[in-house]
Amino acid sequence: MNQKDKNVWAELILIVGGFILAETLIRNFLELSKGVLAPWVLPLFGISLIFGAVELKNGESKRISEWIYTIFIGLTIVFIVLVRTNCISSVTFLWIVFISSIISFLSWLIEIWYLKKRKINQKSRH
Repeated sequence: MNQKDKNVWAELILIVGGFILAETLIRNFLELSKGVLAPWVLPLFGISLIFGAVELKNGESKRISEWIYTIFIGLTIVFIVLVRTNCISSVTFLWIVFISSIISFLSWLIEIWYLKKRKINQKSRH
C-alpha cells in the first residue's frame, strides 16, 4: 500500500471516529441539559468547534483566536468533569459553555475583520 492510500485510509478512520465521538458527546451534552437546553446552544457550540478545527488544520497557531479556542475546549472538559462530580449544576455548565462559545466566535470574527482590514491597507500602500 502506497503512502497516498495510507493517508486516505487514515482520513477515513479519523472521520468515522470523529462521528462516533461527536454522537457520544452530543448525547452526553443533551443529558446534562435536563430539558433546559435552548435550541441555539448546541449549534453555536458546534460552530465554535468547527471554527477551531479549521484554524488548527490551517496551522495558524499564532492567532489569538486559536488560543481562545484552546482555552474554551479545556474549560469545557474541566466543567464536564465538575458537572459529573456534582460540583456545579448542569445549568451553570450550559451558561459557561454558551458564554465561552460566544467569546470564541466573536474572537474569530474580530480576527477575520482585522486581517481583512490589514490586507486592504497593505494593498492600498502599493
